[in-house]
Amino acid sequence: MNIQSQLSTRDELELGPSLNSADFGSRLASTKHEARNALTVIRVGLESCQRTQLSPAVNNKITIIVSEVDRLNYLLNELLAQNNHSKLQFELLSRLESGTSLPLCLTTNPPQR
Repeated sequence: MNIQSQLSTRDELELGPSLNSADFGSRLASTKHEARNALTVIRVGLESCQRTQLSPAVNNKITIIVSEVDRLNYLLNELLAQNNHSKLQFELLSRLESGTSLPLCLTTNPPQR
């Protein structure tokens, strides 16, 4: 991907002032996808370097960087999960306030184990 298309992608992902919850969730998912693609390329490149003859010190640094890439992926997943949880809470509160019935799965007791 060239610099111009990267910049236009970033411009498309910028949050506007009239962003509603659905738009935000969609853009967040898109941003997560783009970030994970970049992190995957970095991780694969680092793993490729690890398969070559490198000094133990360099291998150690690469291992640390791979660990940080994994941590960033985890944080992206947490961010998206938090957004999904917030949207669900908002929808449930809206339904309760408006008197709309809740889905059956949310009104029945879960099966006992």
